[in-house]
Amino acid sequence: MSSQPPTFEFNLAESFPVLTKPPVVEVVLDVRCEGSESFTETSASEMLKDRLVGYPNFFSTREVRHHVQFNPDQPTEASTGPPTWSGFQFKSADNLNTAQFAPGLFFFSRVAPYLGWPHFVEEVTGLWEQYRDIAQPVRILRMGLRFINRIDLREDPASLDQYLRTAPRSPEGLEVSLGGFFQGDLLIVPGTSYSINSMRTNVPPPAPGMGRGSLILDTDVFATEGLDGGNDKLLGHLEKMRWLKNKVFFGTVTSHALEPYL
Repeated sequence: MSSQPPTFEFNLAESFPVLTKPPVVEVVLDVRCEGSESFTETSASEMLKDRLVGYPNFFSTREVRHHVQFNPDQPTEASTGPPTWSGFQFKSADNLNTAQFAPGLFFFSRVAPYLGWPHFVEEVTGLWEQYRDIAQPVRILRMGLRFINRIDLREDPASLDQYLRTAPRSPEGLEVSLGGFFQGDLLIVPGTSYSINSMRTNVPPPAPGMGRGSLILDTDVFATEGLDGGNDKLLGHLEKMRWLKNKVFFGTVTSHALEPYL
């Protein structure tokens, strides 16, 4: 008798604390594709300039490949190939939004101030529609939604137990202080194609007397299957990814950590 994979239920109607001053440093949507041969610099540049309203800073990107050959019996040989086109990058007038269109990549980033989920979704779906129309990706290989948050410490010295539900500790029986930490987890969502990279670390103040440091919470929700489709399917994935991100974020930090952002 074969065992069935556990059932995982998404509760997209679940409510979370409303943060009027969200500690978001950056939000990224990264979509990796199998590119189409029809998407070239010449074919797409004029079309994109006319379509991308609100992104006046537009340029092509180039990459240079270096080749080094090692042979124990001969001198090392190094060569550099000519610059080749790798895609387009666009920036909004205020440089807070960045988009990249490439044969195998759709990328969108919003840096602080974060204007909220509806604004992010509206911006990213409009750009994704343009990308699909022009680049015509053959197949989507990976989609990732990443939130980077910074929580400022307010006490001196600060106890991490006040900020993290599961705080790092020194080894039991070893009387030393914790000068810093880096924690990472890979979480597999059962019965789905979703996984979550959750990382937490501390950032000390830039110099003595300049604040008390911060905590960085970096959450990347991604999927590698069942991703093809139009805007409706993209929105469905985004809503589930955001819910998973919220479960990780609000399940990691304490109410004390969130007080300045409510």
